[in-house]
Formats: sequence, C-alpha cells, structure tokens
Amino acid sequence: MTISTTQFETYTVNGDQVPLDLIIWRRYRSMTPGLVEATYDKNKGLAYDGRKMSLPHGEVVSIPIDTTPIKAPIAIPKITLF
Repeated sequence: MTISTTQFETYTVNGDQVPLDLIIWRRYRSMTPGLVEATYDKNKGLAYDGRKMSLPHGEVVSIPIDTTPIKAPIAIPKITLF
C-alpha cells in the first residue's frame, strides 16, 4: 500500500537510539502500512547514512500525516465460563 500525501509534521527525537517504526507507533498507536516507507522517502538521508535501525537524540524527522480513515473496532463476543 502506498501512502500519497503532501502533508508532513516535524518530530524531534527525544530519546536515544529510538527506532523509526517505534516513533510512528507512538504517534499513531497502530502500524499503518506504508508510513515507515513514506517517512524514509521524505527524509532521504536517514536510510543512507548508516542509521537504519535507530535515530539519535535531537534528530528532526518529517512524518507523514496519516489520512486513512480509522476503522471501527471489531466487537468481540463476551464468553462466560459459569
């Protein structure tokens, strides 16, 4: 799935050696396919300077704004044993 967006927000890493996918998880509380890839596309230097796994404290990253509609949670039936 490709995310086509022109809106991005700026995020400054406030931990030491934080993975990019964790930053996106903390922002959206879900893993939307294509957000990590879109972030690497917007921030070309992240994937090419050897910091593929984690980002240092103070790094500024542009994260795409996810405009995917939120799906309603699936109702789980209540099961009682007694």
